[in-house]
Amino acid sequence: MKHTIKVIGALALSVAPIAAFAQDISGGATLGYGFSDISDIEQDLDSLTFDGRVTVAVGNGVSFGADLSAARVDIDDVPDTINGSVIGAHAAYGFANGVSVGVYAEEAKISSDILSSGGIGIDPSITSYGMMASYKFANGEVGGFFGRSETNPSIDLIDVRDFGLSGTYAPMENLTLAGAFIRTTVENPIEDVDADFIGLAAAYDLNDTWTLFGGYANTSAEFAGIDGDIDTFGIGASYDLTSMMTVKSYVSLELARTDLSIDGSGADLDTVRLGLSFPFGAEGSNVPMNSVADAIMNPRHSTVSQTILTAF
Repeated sequence: MKHTIKVIGALALSVAPIAAFAQDISGGATLGYGFSDISDIEQDLDSLTFDGRVTVAVGNGVSFGADLSAARVDIDDVPDTINGSVIGAHAAYGFANGVSVGVYAEEAKISSDILSSGGIGIDPSITSYGMMASYKFANGEVGGFFGRSETNPSIDLIDVRDFGLSGTYAPMENLTLAGAFIRTTVENPIEDVDADFIGLAAAYDLNDTWTLFGGYANTSAEFAGIDGDIDTFGIGASYDLTSMMTVKSYVSLELARTDLSIDGSGADLDTVRLGLSFPFGAEGSNVPMNSVADAIMNPRHSTVSQTILTAF
């Protein structure tokens, strides 16, 4: 576990000095606010979020990247605050024919006063690492990864493997389609469990100012005869503020619903998300990073972290 965290830090920190010599830098950041209402529960949730990513191409096919998603969630009438984060980094080498290969490391973590002191005495986390590959063609890109995850606290006799496929395609200049599939397999002496995530998303530029975006995702798993499903829908729009702020920027609004079902019983989470985004570089997008669509267009490397980011 300590080794993988050091890998994340080393890769992320490598981006800063390299950026000074970079031939190309792209990415962006989104500051977000969300208000959520949970069915059958009086308490509401308020969340402040930050999402950012950067990719640096240093020439000769070599590139480095880092990303961070962080959230602070407050629950009405509950004195504790929940904090969550996902930090990742990668390094890749691209060939002239559009093929790219690389490695990644990623850590998802959740913390609160109850967990740290009054509960289990530790902030639970999952660290993922592995290899990835992609292929770029005229109107899109397909990619995949394979790796492993470690949990903290560690669980004896448990082995966690991750596998994923993703792709984007632009049939028209102002329309982008995306899809992602991630499977996290938990191997244990009793029964292996597959947690599957599948998502579809689209973004459509109405004109130079307005962009519409939407996404749907499902996470499913079965253990000991119990079925669990999480469905998330999100639709929204962004408005370009560049002419008013003199820097590339846009404001966004998204309406999202997450349905949780366990053997037929469940709850709904309705969320309104606001975002202020600052994209940059050739790959900067008008889809806010705190949206369901962006989570599918730029997937993580574990079903656990991917599901949380899509739903919240």
